[in-house]
Amino acid sequence: MTTAVVQPTQAALSALGPGTARRHLVSIAPTATTATTAATANVARIGGVALEEYAALAATDLLRGLDESCIQAVVAQARFARHAAKDVLPDAAGSTIVVLSGTLRAELFARTADQSLTWVAGPGQLLDAGVDETVQAVTDCWTVRLDTKRLRALAEQFPPLALRLLDITEAAKTHAREALTDLVFLDAAARLAKLMLRLERQYGQPVGQDLFVQHNLTQSDLAAILGSSRETINKALREFTKRGWARISVGSFVIQNRERLIQRSR
Repeated sequence: MTTAVVQPTQAALSALGPGTARRHLVSIAPTATTATTAATANVARIGGVALEEYAALAATDLLRGLDESCIQAVVAQARFARHAAKDVLPDAAGSTIVVLSGTLRAELFARTADQSLTWVAGPGQLLDAGVDETVQAVTDCWTVRLDTKRLRALAEQFPPLALRLLDITEAAKTHAREALTDLVFLDAAARLAKLMLRLERQYGQPVGQDLFVQHNLTQSDLAAILGSSRETINKALREFTKRGWARISVGSFVIQNRERLIQRSR
């Protein structure tokens, strides 16, 4: 199989269009000092993968800065897909899913009760889908699916990839410990304020002096993520609105007083 190569011109970068991959590529192009960045700018197609797809995956935390041969080996195993909002991803079990754009929700239901655990993954984040988990697109999504067993095999072949996966796993464990600690020591309103601040870091857009956050999660989603009830979350949101800390809309909110939210999250 042949690999077409183009010169790393601005025209080549412009050809990517306005999507997520272009934003990633343009953001790293000015510091084109690594082999990874050079490869991202130079390769038009690798193993049938388009430049836009290659660039987007190479710019994620999973592969950023790794050797070109390692990136190409992972890309060769990747399955890129686009999903409309509310689509359930078929046959997700046993996969490591990288979110390139949009938001995914994973849900694990209890076997004997009408209860579930919910977590979300946004741009650049990884989600390991278990056998009993349902993975659904909260918004229109662009994802990469990697077979978890094959990814582990590649980690044995490329030690830097193994170290990167360990870093990602450790970060996930740290987040899980923090969430468990918050569940024990913080009330629902404090946990909600903390989640809103995290969503603001992921999705926040300045609007005047405020911060607009389009998260597309329902109040039931927020309650499931925080281990609370929809009624409790609704009450807390109304309290934040009453105090002038945030303005709440369906699937979004505007942070009007970030300092107060930070204080409430402690």
